Amino acid sequence: MQTLTTFAEGSSPALLARSAAALETWDDEDVAELRRRVRQLALVLLAIFATMKVVYTVLFALGRLDEKEFELRGVIQLVLLGGVVIAMRNPRLSARTVLRIDAAMVGALGLMWGVDLILSPRESPMEMAMLSSVSALLFVRAFLIPSWFMRSLLVGLLAVVPVGAALAAREGAFMERVTPGSGTAVIAFSLAWLGVLVGVTAYATHVLFGLRQRVRAAQRLGRYTLERKLGEGAMGEVYLGRHVSMRRPAAIKVLRPDRFSRAAVEAFEAEVEAISSLSHPNTVTIFDYGMTNDGICYYAMEYLDGSDLERLVRAEGPLPAARVVRLLRQAAGALAEAHERGLLHRDIKPANLIVSDRGGVRDVLHILDFGLAAKLGRETGNKLVGTPGYIAPEAITNAVTDERSDLYSLGAVGYWLLTGTQVFEGAHSAVDVCLRHLGGDIELPSVRARRSIDARVEALIMACLAHDPADRPRSARALEAALAELEIAPAPLHAFEGVQPAA
Repeated sequence: MQTLTTFAEGSSPALLARSAAALETWDDEDVAELRRRVRQLALVLLAIFATMKVVYTVLFALGRLDEKEFELRGVIQLVLLGGVVIAMRNPRLSARTVLRIDAAMVGALGLMWGVDLILSPRESPMEMAMLSSVSALLFVRAFLIPSWFMRSLLVGLLAVVPVGAALAAREGAFMERVTPGSGTAVIAFSLAWLGVLVGVTAYATHVLFGLRQRVRAAQRLGRYTLERKLGEGAMGEVYLGRHVSMRRPAAIKVLRPDRFSRAAVEAFEAEVEAISSLSHPNTVTIFDYGMTNDGICYYAMEYLDGSDLERLVRAEGPLPAARVVRLLRQAAGALAEAHERGLLHRDIKPANLIVSDRGGVRDVLHILDFGLAAKLGRETGNKLVGTPGYIAPEAITNAVTDERSDLYSLGAVGYWLLTGTQVFEGAHSAVDVCLRHLGGDIELPSVRARRSIDARVEALIMACLAHDPADRPRSARALEAALAELEIAPAPLHAFEGVQPAA
């Protein structure tokens, strides 16, 4: 989602909240992630303390340390951190509760270390051990727990104040005994280190929190959270999204930032208006349209968990004629409604036709991407509009196009479904493909596929691919009717096992 992240870097300050108000924008997934982070922190600390316990045990075995001094602290740490790990498995905890547990855990560890310093023998080298422990705690926490600066600063102080006070109370007793006159310097250095430690880790946490908020802003469009990229076209990118409150999946089309302009926004809005005016069950449905504060245009449409016809054929190979007829009939019906409302699609191709199973019904087809749609009878102008492999001859020569241009493209889709190849393959460039559409002979699908194909289906596909629009079916509605006649009738009841024909 790099393109969206670029926009997010200019987000309003509200998206980079630096206080507890940020918690109000967190949803269930955010809280779950926070619980996972706090649990990870507790597990990491458990691993560190377990390692230290092993070291202490080895030193005790070698006669270098009195193990009894550390037994009680080890048990308390184990209980504390184990309790946090267990608590974080509760999905009902709110973000505020999780953050309070995080602060309590850090504060309890700091207090425990401070008390341990006060109670430990003055000749024991505990100062460096405790400085290392609190440093490890705050650095690990900085990278795991998202938070804003002031909260991180206060939580850090919960850990370092008890340790700093205990260090000051000891007056560098161990170093003073080892090197007379060095105790004060050691204490000054230790306190300075603790102050720098709190500031640096608080700032690091704040920076990471800001980055997280920017990514969140990039992944949130209006009432939808983006999950992963599904595909992209000349003008837009499509993401799998989910409605924040209803958790309903949706396909979110976003105007590409690198194509952002007034004309692009107007074309994007025209696409939304075109699709919204259609209600055919084989035309994709739009749920929502909007623009963020950063000027990102998007619309949400129904998510079709299936495959486009290009990928379908590449995965399964050429399709049986009966299945092709069933798919083309659905597409023709959707185009018929669009044409009757004065809209020409202009980019019918396998990649814009999605087939999926809907409500237990197999092979339900939907037409997508009306980004190039135009009013019927409009000239294409000076630029090529459409996809070379599926474009009608009259659309190449800038002639006035009508609904039969879409029928040519649909015929080319049918050719792809039957043969697994485009009508004109092997050309060296898009220009060569267009030139062959203007006057090249089209090989019969059965010849290209080297298999027998129902002659009626083949004839109808070839009729759609006629060079002269007058030789094609007169309308999408007429094509739909012709395809309906070609659909194979269902088997009689007595053909099914266990079912007897009526007397």
